[in-house]
Amino acid sequence: MKNRKLRRSFYEWLGEFLKNHYHLFVYTIVAITMLLLIPVFLMQPTETASDDPTNNDTVIWYKEIQENFPSEAYSMVFIVESEEGDMLIQGNLYALYQKEEELRNSEMRPFLYESSNSTTGIISLGIYTLADAVNTTLVMSSSNVIDLSNATDLQVKQAVYSILSNTSTGSFARTLSIQAGYEETTDGIKLWSSPALTVVVYSIGDSVISKYPALTGGNYAGDIVLEYFGREILALLQEKSPFQVWGINIDLNLEISDEGSINTPMLIVAILIILVIVAIIFRSLIITMISGLGLIMVMVWLNGFSNLIGIKNSTVVDLIVPIIVLVLGIDYAIHSVFRYLEERRKGYPPQQALGNSVRNLGSALMLAMLTTFIAFMSNIISNIESIVHFAIASSFAIFATYIILGLFVPVIVMWYDLRKAKNNPASIMKIRKSTQASFMGNIAAFFNKKWFISLPLILIVTLAGILGWSNLETRLEAKDALDPESAFVIGLDKVTEH
Repeated sequence: MKNRKLRRSFYEWLGEFLKNHYHLFVYTIVAITMLLLIPVFLMQPTETASDDPTNNDTVIWYKEIQENFPSEAYSMVFIVESEEGDMLIQGNLYALYQKEEELRNSEMRPFLYESSNSTTGIISLGIYTLADAVNTTLVMSSSNVIDLSNATDLQVKQAVYSILSNTSTGSFARTLSIQAGYEETTDGIKLWSSPALTVVVYSIGDSVISKYPALTGGNYAGDIVLEYFGREILALLQEKSPFQVWGINIDLNLEISDEGSINTPMLIVAILIILVIVAIIFRSLIITMISGLGLIMVMVWLNGFSNLIGIKNSTVVDLIVPIIVLVLGIDYAIHSVFRYLEERRKGYPPQQALGNSVRNLGSALMLAMLTTFIAFMSNIISNIESIVHFAIASSFAIFATYIILGLFVPVIVMWYDLRKAKNNPASIMKIRKSTQASFMGNIAAFFNKKWFISLPLILIVTLAGILGWSNLETRLEAKDALDPESAFVIGLDKVTEH
């Protein structure tokens, strides 16, 4: 009894407050929205949330190795694929060799890692591929007469055979595609062909992170610098090349950020679709525009709050949370405005209709908000950083939708009705009877009466769902989370292919 009184008194107080102090409520919400615009534009995140579980043995082991045995070299892997089907011909290998020379003589030279092979004694700067080995072999076997620039395809393939059959350089075979093969001559020489080669570029990781942004004038820091550096190397290898080059997992965070940039047009389209539905339901341009304003304000609250507390970029937060907010949030606006209009149909003036609707519907909306809030917040116990940030962002977003779409929007609708009545006291507001509500009510009543049809149907659908659930396969592929046509995903597919 006490709890019921407490609930009633709270929602009565809330209804009376919005009825009598709607100006204060509106100005407060607008002021908060304006303040949250500051972090939206000035405090955008520069880091990406990790998807690695903190208590995973492999992750812990990898971090411990990095801490106890730090490596100065940072490696980036690329796949070079021939458009003709064979990389082991003079034209392709010479073009690859020229690209390596271009890299070694570019402004990125100070960042390249210098290493020497203990077996062959060859010193390399940043990159040493089969093309380098072939060029060296040709020069040495011809006393500087023949190199990659003037060799024939047959001479190149003979040099490749010499390299792969030598125990000190045979490891280059690992850089060939699994589709590689050979034709054996009568002399026993294997003329190799391979549609692709693996290329590795080594850089000085710490130097790249500390100095590369100053060289390019980029406003970024931390490990993300390595991804920008990797993209520049990829661009250099790709420019005017007779072959295709794909980076292998060199820019995951940048790819997530790039795909997150489509969030804005996606949200605009989603908002427009939702507003069309609102317009069909209410048949009112004013209510549709006010609902659209509310949706935009929720996005400002979400992004402003996330930037303010340091929520990092991630696919989940950047793409999924805003859609969740739009889909769940518009329900609050539809319910609250519908309830307000019902009170208006009863003949109550705008302010009284608002107070009545908040008192009658407040507990239902609050309960819906709290249950959804708790459901999302439960993810905060995860040991994966991106999931924790998702829990915080989505929970706050649900709270924001309740405040703005569940309370602010109907208050603005009421204010509009009030001003219209004041400007034209003789006018009488006419609101159509809700045919949509009657239609849905009739459907619900029909299925309630025909329980002998409804229950078996629900049971069949549930059993089908259980069957489908039991046959689900657990898998995680980049194309499931990222654009399948993106260079990042295609590069990973090339790994499987070659």
